[in-house]
Amino acid sequence: NVDSLRGNFIRYDTPILNGFLLSSAWNDAVWDVALRYQNASNSFRVAGGLGYMKDQVREYEDVRGSASVIHDPTGLYASVAGGLRDDNNTVLREQAYFYYAQLGISRQWFSYGKTTVYADHGLYKNFNVGEFVSIFPDDPNPVVWGTLTETTVRRWGVGVEQAFDAAGLLLYAQGHFYDPTIVGYPCTVVGQLPCGGDPKNTTKLPAERWQGFVVGARIQF
Repeated sequence: NVDSLRGNFIRYDTPILNGFLLSSAWNDAVWDVALRYQNASNSFRVAGGLGYMKDQVREYEDVRGSASVIHDPTGLYASVAGGLRDDNNTVLREQAYFYYAQLGISRQWFSYGKTTVYADHGLYKNFNVGEFVSIFPDDPNPVVWGTLTETTVRRWGVGVEQAFDAAGLLLYAQGHFYDPTIVGYPCTVVGQLPCGGDPKNTTKLPAERWQGFVVGARIQF
């Protein structure tokens, strides 16, 4: 999971200075620090950020960054993001990383609000490596097959949004397409954890592509 953590945090944001803002948040298990920047000219608006997080309970560290730019006269925009994760839970775990990019156009072709059309692509590599993989994971009594040594998920997507400014309404539709690759090695001992196995005896596990489609609305009061 590369989403942001939810929880109760104490956070401090500095005043904005020349477009830069420094912030930090912490609780008894997690702390982070981030530097953000935004600026605008006659034609372009840019925004970006870089942050570091340490989770002392889950025992991993994240470094993530993102940047976006939009050309206001045409509505063309691009957004990119990426991150690295250093996980200390097991010596088998390799450094995980991801990247994501979105290209689109956002223009007011209709009087009632802007229309946004975009396409995106992402790759997520080696998250959950070193963890045990189960057969029939939805079963209340799953059987552990072995240990993950490599995971890759590639994703593509398209989307469209339509704003209705007078009503504070945004309608949206999205399509997401995922292509996984999962590699691991089988247990040598069944029924107990850890279950052993030879890290050199890896095999590619059967994993089907999947799709997701989302339609929805958001109203701002």
